[in-house]
Amino acid sequence: MDCRQGETKHIAQDKAGFMELHRYLVGSRTVILGNNGEEDVFGVETYHLNLNGGSRLLLHDAPYTPGVQCFFVSSVSIIRLGFTFGFCLDCLDLFYKDNLFGQATLKREFIVLDLDDSHDSISSAFIAYFDSDFKSIKWHARHGHTGQDK
Repeated sequence: MDCRQGETKHIAQDKAGFMELHRYLVGSRTVILGNNGEEDVFGVETYHLNLNGGSRLLLHDAPYTPGVQCFFVSSVSIIRLGFTFGFCLDCLDLFYKDNLFGQATLKREFIVLDLDDSHDSISSAFIAYFDSDFKSIKWHARHGHTGQDK
């Protein structure tokens, strides 16, 4: 995913978790998806994502993009903040400074964060690989998740 007029690390399709929202004129900024589709960005701010167990992820500079069907959290961004992952057969544990911070479930090909849905109106949040170089991600998405060596 690529964000015109600036790079994005997370994508929010629901504005309930934003404390404030710096609004943009519709059409002035867009997010380009892996399938080359574009969605308008309506604003940007820190998003408060409530996880099961009471932890809260603060996702800075998250664009509010209601046309995207789900919430995306950048794995690279949270790793750079000091989070680590512990993988199990059908789950993933998210640690911060060796303390369990949250959990995720492996569903098909996706890592889905376990959210506290009593606070958030979003139904799911996916952990995705976003970095400053999105070319390999776009390539991967366009070619049906085959390896780059194929």
